[in-house]
Amino acid sequence: MKLKYFVIACSLILLAACSAEPDESSSGGTASSQIPQSSSQTTSSSPAALDGAAIYDAQCKVCHGANGTDGFFPLNNDTLSFEQMVIETRDTMPDKKPEECNEACARAVTAYIKNDLLAGVTTPSSSQGQSSSAATVDPSMLTGKQLYEIDLGDGSCASCHGLDGEGIDSRGGSLLEQECESCQVSPSNLIAEVEATMPLRSAHLCVGECATKVSQYIYETFAKKTWAISACTNEINKASPMRRLNKGDIANAVQDVFGTGAIEIKAALPNEQEVIGGFATVGSALTTSTDWTSALVNGAIDAADTIVDSGAFPQCNGAEPSMVDTGPKLGECSTTPQCQQMYAGATDCSNSQGGVCLCGNGLCSASGGTPSTGACFDEALATAGKLLFRRTLSAPEMTRFKTIRDNIRSKTGSEADGHKAVVVALLSSPKFVFSLAADKKTAARALTGSELADRLALTLWGSVPDETLIDVASRNELKGAQLDAQIDRMIADARFDRFAEFFGDAWLGLDGYLIKGADVNKTDAQWRALLADMKTETRTFLQHIIKNNLPVNEIYTAEYSFLNARLKEHYGFTVSGNNTKFVKTNYPNNSSRRGLMTQAAILAKAFDGSKTSVVKRGVLPLEAFTCTAPRPPTDNADVEEAINEQANSNATEKSKVADRASKNACASCHAVIDPLGWVFTEYGNAGESVNLDPDGDALNTSGSLYNQNFANAHGMVDIVVEEDKFASCFSNKFLIHSLGRKVSYTSSFEDQCAIDQAIKSVTVDGNVGARDLIKSLLRSNIATLTGTVEDL
Repeated sequence: MKLKYFVIACSLILLAACSAEPDESSSGGTASSQIPQSSSQTTSSSPAALDGAAIYDAQCKVCHGANGTDGFFPLNNDTLSFEQMVIETRDTMPDKKPEECNEACARAVTAYIKNDLLAGVTTPSSSQGQSSSAATVDPSMLTGKQLYEIDLGDGSCASCHGLDGEGIDSRGGSLLEQECESCQVSPSNLIAEVEATMPLRSAHLCVGECATKVSQYIYETFAKKTWAISACTNEINKASPMRRLNKGDIANAVQDVFGTGAIEIKAALPNEQEVIGGFATVGSALTTSTDWTSALVNGAIDAADTIVDSGAFPQCNGAEPSMVDTGPKLGECSTTPQCQQMYAGATDCSNSQGGVCLCGNGLCSASGGTPSTGACFDEALATAGKLLFRRTLSAPEMTRFKTIRDNIRSKTGSEADGHKAVVVALLSSPKFVFSLAADKKTAARALTGSELADRLALTLWGSVPDETLIDVASRNELKGAQLDAQIDRMIADARFDRFAEFFGDAWLGLDGYLIKGADVNKTDAQWRALLADMKTETRTFLQHIIKNNLPVNEIYTAEYSFLNARLKEHYGFTVSGNNTKFVKTNYPNNSSRRGLMTQAAILAKAFDGSKTSVVKRGVLPLEAFTCTAPRPPTDNADVEEAINEQANSNATEKSKVADRASKNACASCHAVIDPLGWVFTEYGNAGESVNLDPDGDALNTSGSLYNQNFANAHGMVDIVVEEDKFASCFSNKFLIHSLGRKVSYTSSFEDQCAIDQAIKSVTVDGNVGARDLIKSLLRSNIATLTGTVEDL
């Protein structure tokens, strides 16, 4: 096995070469004297007058290799034209000292590279550039240091992070001690980070033994930490935070409890302003304020008007129950214990009407009969309170709400006003609005039955538990087979039909579209109708996968979807009739559509207000489906400058892609982003099929990703599937939604272990059923226990 040129650090040698003080006794005495010169070069600035080979050998070989194909940055991976390479060399080379090589120098070096070094060498423009070196690397034969330094096929760790882990500007961050963020949790987290994201161009090239050896080298040598891999345990250290119900949760709960009023309270509540990972379920983001509380009360008042005026409250369940024999007997007017229990606050009374004794606000009859208004109200209050508070109301609470009713009724003279005041009080109570206890998290513990029931209902229904779930929880039976049975029941329930909307929309970002009718050759009304259909397609498809327990990977590989006539026409499929129903539709054999990635609702998210962004279309699958999107650049002047240049440029999209590939500050991330984004150029602004690319040229969606070639989106999905990150990423997203806290498979050992164990427990013949995975996650320790460490 032949190692590459990693004997001496590229950055250190280059810096030394560029910063060496000129010899005052030599001719010139300026920076330009550092470039090897012949006698003729001192008087001529023409390219021919400079020795490109000598300049390359002195200034470029250390990073690009003696042959241009075997250094930190192999030049045969470069798709730049001659003139583009001249500009790139003139403006950026040598690294950190571009002023050392002027236009003439750049032309001489470029001529040598193009005409001599790379003559006859295959480049990505003539072949998709699949690297052969990756196949020759056997991690068992190499040390962690060697694996860190060697070119794995599409770059090395050292080429971005430096041979000494010091980091290289615009390429990779420092790995030294506290600066190594991924080293601060555990060795296992660092291994997961390397396997999931490194090297950026080809993350799959260093996994298993390679990732372990590289991580140990980084951990011990650069981060100066003791290497000790922890085995996964069942311990949960992270706390489940108390969280407020969000706008959707509150509206769904009102609808489920009263059957009406959801529209009114939802209209009054503001949209959630802060989300984490796209989900408005995270406790630290769901804050309250005076304005929010005021909006809640106003919404509760509006909802109460509708609920009471429609007769939804108070309302006795089912048939009118017969009165039990609670006494007193005819002519006896002492209040019995039974009467007091039925009518809280009843006192001894001496009056009677027709043989019936008045007990407080209700009537007790010895011979049965129709329940009084008081009895019906008590029943309705107990039922609504139990559902909204997720437990049986206590006797003092019942008394308190009835006192509210009585006070308002006495002031206004209206029974309905009293009932409305009680509804407002219920919906404004912190016991309804907040989920999980606000304890001090001083000791790890299991969630109580009520807390777990609350979590299940918010996760699967986006609402409060029903009476069945509350009763099971109150008997401490929400565990084992009963827990499984309740999850199955809840998924089969009609309320689960909302899941694909409140989870799917947050996961996939199905809001905030910037398209207007004119952008897709439609009226605004036509576009709104089409967009509604697009969202329905995605939600119906996702619901189908989960309810039928189909493999998680089918979310991304399915060669069918659920379409109505309008969407079939939008996709260019054969349409017969004008069916508005969404039916399962197999894609034609010649279609490149496949799974969520090619559905119109996903593709249309990349429209930026004036055009479809290749970058956005590349980032979304990485972020939503594999959880491997590169971190957004921060505080990087070179990246900011490149972004501003492209934003103000009239260059073609293909030129912009090439420009990003040529800039050190951009290339490492966009080597993955842009191939993904470009393959989707066969779809227009709203995800319709098109015949021309964004520059008006004939479509050519072929490309290379993770060192494998693809012809179109259909083939690209196969490559991404091989990365085997779908199930873990889906689990990561689901747990953020369910737990109400930050969850990171790649940066938290605890989260990673929980997810891996949940997936492993339901993997059958290599497949993971979507419903099985959700059940496995919800019954695992990460969802049923709470620790003491706040990780919001």
